[in-house]
Amino acid sequence: MISPKDSISPKDQEDSDGEDFDDQEHVSAYEQILFISSYCKEQWMWYSAGFALMFIQVPAEILEPSAKGYVIDTAVGRKGYYTLLLAIVYQFGAGFISNIFGGLSSACMHYATSLVGRKMKLDLFKSLVNKDIAFFDANPSGKLVSRLTDDCDTASGAVANNLTTFIQSVVLALSSLSFILLYSWRMTVLALITSPLSYIIFEVYGNFHSELSKSTREQASKLTQIATDVLSTMRTVR
Repeated sequence: MISPKDSISPKDQEDSDGEDFDDQEHVSAYEQILFISSYCKEQWMWYSAGFALMFIQVPAEILEPSAKGYVIDTAVGRKGYYTLLLAIVYQFGAGFISNIFGGLSSACMHYATSLVGRKMKLDLFKSLVNKDIAFFDANPSGKLVSRLTDDCDTASGAVANNLTTFIQSVVLALSSLSFILLYSWRMTVLALITSPLSYIIFEVYGNFHSELSKSTREQASKLTQIATDVLSTMRTVR
């Protein structure tokens, strides 16, 4: 991934003019994370709000199955209308909190992601317009448009998708483990025994999904490049 901020300087501009966009030196994964994090720090308020709401939404989501079971147990056991009413309110409250806070958390994360993506595109566009003509001779306009649209969206969504999924999974796992430990230690032992197999399955699926997503993005990038080149030179084509 090429940093838009770094390429703005005159030295980088001089070094990169006339070079192919894909032939430039790529940074490591660690440097990419630091680069994306530098953009995300500017929207720390929205990300913090999204994560805080998530810590409320996940435990409420875990309580939903217990609330439904409590309603069924109360109705079948005929424990009285008042007890049944409390069970229904308990189920409704757990579902309401889970849905409301989950929606607010998702809204905060997506809004922060859109702001990060806009800032990335603006910085990259400013970097591109400062290049010499030799740079544009070596790079088709379709490739540059693809980098400006698809790559920036992918980079800005990395934090919102990957980090959110990671934190949500950790909170969900810890909350679920505490919940089943409170109910039965035998269920906890069973969950710990089956967790390695689940991890292997999800790891294999995650790698497959990652490769599939990468291939899809590459094909979409090529399609954008070809379409932009054809449309921008339509007068010549005709």
